[in-house]
Formats: sequence, C-alpha cells, structure tokens
Amino acid sequence: MNHHLVFHAFDSPARLILGGLAILAAAFLLTRLLQFERQLVPPRASRWLLGLRLR
Repeated sequence: MNHHLVFHAFDSPARLILGGLAILAAAFLLTRLLQFERQLVPPRASRWLLGLRLR
C-alpha cells in the first residue's frame, strides 16, 4: 500500500470517520453472520467448518 495514501486519509476527518464506520459495520456484519451460522448449522458441523477456515 502506498504510504502517501495512508497519510492522506488522516488529513481528512471525514475520510477517517467514514473509514472507522466502515470497519465497525464490517465487524457487526461478521458477528451477525456467525450468529446466523450458529443457528442454522449443527454444532458438530460448525466445528468442522471452523477447522477448515483456520487452515
């Protein structure tokens, strides 16, 4: 990643706020997805799928 691009994002408070909100939204959606997966998939299969993701 270009370092000028990273530091340019810090110059604009709006970009910094939008970037923070995007990260929060992604974290929220990831937790919701994992909750839905836990509801739909049996626990044994869920552990197997988690093992595949970690490899």
